[in-house]
Amino acid sequence: MLSLSSIITGIPETTPLFKTGEVHTFVIQNSLWTSYLVEHISMQQPALLVAPATSLERTYKRMKGVLQQEHLHFAEWKHTKHFKLKHAVAALERMAKQTPVIFLHLNFNDIDSYSKDVLKNEFNRELSFWAASRGKILFILIEGDISDTKVQAYLTLNSRFLQSLHFIYKSHSYWRWNVQFWFSGYSLSRWQWDLLETTNQLGHSSFLVQDRQSDLSMATRLGEHAAKFICENALSSNDFTPSIWQRFGSDFDLKSALQPGSDAIVIIGLRSREQLFNIAELVFHLRKFAGKYLRILVRAFDESLRIQDERFLISCGATLILPSEISTRSLLNLAETTTGFVYTHTLPESFNDIQVKEATLDVKGYLPPLDFCNAVLEYEKRAKKYQIDSLLIEANLATGLNPVALIRRFSSRRFGDLLTFADKKMYLYLHACRESDANNVVSINFGLPIKSIFKQEVRSSSHSKIIYLVEELKLNSDHSQAADLTLELNQLTTKTSSDAERKNDVDVHRGVKKAEYL
Repeated sequence: MLSLSSIITGIPETTPLFKTGEVHTFVIQNSLWTSYLVEHISMQQPALLVAPATSLERTYKRMKGVLQQEHLHFAEWKHTKHFKLKHAVAALERMAKQTPVIFLHLNFNDIDSYSKDVLKNEFNRELSFWAASRGKILFILIEGDISDTKVQAYLTLNSRFLQSLHFIYKSHSYWRWNVQFWFSGYSLSRWQWDLLETTNQLGHSSFLVQDRQSDLSMATRLGEHAAKFICENALSSNDFTPSIWQRFGSDFDLKSALQPGSDAIVIIGLRSREQLFNIAELVFHLRKFAGKYLRILVRAFDESLRIQDERFLISCGATLILPSEISTRSLLNLAETTTGFVYTHTLPESFNDIQVKEATLDVKGYLPPLDFCNAVLEYEKRAKKYQIDSLLIEANLATGLNPVALIRRFSSRRFGDLLTFADKKMYLYLHACRESDANNVVSINFGLPIKSIFKQEVRSSSHSKIIYLVEELKLNSDHSQAADLTLELNQLTTKTSSDAERKNDVDVHRGVKKAEYL
């Protein structure tokens, strides 16, 4: 039997154990969880990881030096033209003779490389029978997007053969572990855990179950008769407010007028984007103090505030973000309609946790491969969570173009338009860009028709696919030490500046008349 308590700190004691003869499926959106689960479960019992060559190599590289080889064995999953069920099970039987735990990795981000027969319920039924008869614990690790129709179809066909089904995905500043069901005899159970990730000095991650925000009820909720507060920075000098609204200044401690559990209304102004983090921190501490019933509205006066900034404020505890175009009278009326609001997000222990993980990135242009990968993964976290379109283009350059020349032509005004070069290919990431607009955006950024830039290209608009490809690029770049073109670009920039200075000096001298005796 295997316990989850050795994998996640804070798991309830009532959580069932993994028992021999059972099949458990995990749907994970990040490949790091494959390594993490395999690592910690194989520490309890010897295990075999069966995966395609690319996934196997990636997992092995990440785990190299972490585990002793005798704890974990690797086997490559190969596909033949004609799939035979009995031969596949017989091969698994031979490989798993000495290991009571088997991991079968299915990468739905690259599903075309799999035999269709593997995904049918006949194969999974045979696997469940085999695990039960041989006393094995079988874990099926599905890497892909939970909402992917192929993943959903697979689960619908095969859920009857499972003892548990787990979904692990990113939710705000936490990882969300959702145990959809767990069969123990004829009982049905459900859990949902918020996991806080911490990293030690060696770069190893660990996860702790967080308690959900408690229902603070010290104050009586008054609904329409609840106290109403508005900050001076949310009003113009000539704005009129009814007497039921209490004005307060920026130096006033609002906590002294509130109680935990209160459903009062608080309106705060945001005059410029430079104040974003200060206002966000104020909102965070108000929400932490008063609880989920407090209604916090932010009136944004700065038109440059992005949608990501608004969602950042909401993740810090705000109820609504309202634009300055709304009149003060409409603002107050709208605020009063929020009666009964309940804040449903889970806040971390400190504001710094949100600030680091939720703040928008202001990055654009060329980045070295590893920096590019880190930036794209950060952008994709937000894009996936907020359902923002994005695109990754992997391309071979047209004849006659070289990377440095193309980078120097790249002049995007949008943060999130990034490019890098690795393995003789260009990787171009366009954040908040629809696939239908990509050609126009690329042409504008480079000042060239798209046909004259790329010889061959592959485009990916699925968030899960982009994350998978970038993680692969990051892993390969980390091991191959992909070239950084920054130095070459800086040398060219310096040379160009020097040439321009010399040209200006020549132009000045051309306008100076020489003395007759010279």
